[in-house]
Amino acid sequence: MAMRPWLYLACAAALSAGTPAHAADTAVCPGSPALAQLKGTWVRAALLAQLKQTRSWAATMAGDTQSAPVYVAADRADFNLSWHEGDTGQVCVRMTQGQFWAQDANSKQWLGPYIRTNAHDLAGEAAVYLAAFFNGCFRSEEGERWCLSPHQISINGQPVPAQLQMDLSEGPFYGTAFATHLSRLPFTVFVPRADGWDVFQDDWASSPDRRPIDTANDRPWRRLKAE
Repeated sequence: MAMRPWLYLACAAALSAGTPAHAADTAVCPGSPALAQLKGTWVRAALLAQLKQTRSWAATMAGDTQSAPVYVAADRADFNLSWHEGDTGQVCVRMTQGQFWAQDANSKQWLGPYIRTNAHDLAGEAAVYLAAFFNGCFRSEEGERWCLSPHQISINGQPVPAQLQMDLSEGPFYGTAFATHLSRLPFTVFVPRADGWDVFQDDWASSPDRRPIDTANDRPWRRLKAE
């Protein structure tokens, strides 16, 4: 029996730019009941714009290694730094002219603006990022039909269990990598081309058996061309 799509529960990936009209233009810090009005997952607007331009998770992250969503619960707001270091805690937030900003606890710098999303878990959050650039159907040189969406990857109509590798501390450091089982290697990496994608299979950067990949010269595992 075919496995369910990897982002079956991520139907809430669509962005919602709406914010509470009555939220004050003052800092709201942990413990404040006003945080309940801002509850949700907030992502940087600039991050989504850059993903649309680069079509590459790694290229976008290279420009901002501490890029992070802000998770607001009923009584606290947290950064998730690069999906690796966990939350920082004690984050203050505010609404300024209808835009959401978060304060770095160390530098006291206000970061943003952020966009409120309907994501409720990491899968839903990944779908928000993928919506910026990961869409369409393609043909491989082997005649396969690949369809890509923020919610799933399918080959010849069969869903491929896959998870976006948001944490790049151990690579791969290029393209957009998904944890899959399409080969003995852990990652399937999509590298953008003008007419589609080059797809490579790759290992953890720290693996002693890893052979470095030159995306400009090495032949990809699959080459996908837009239909």
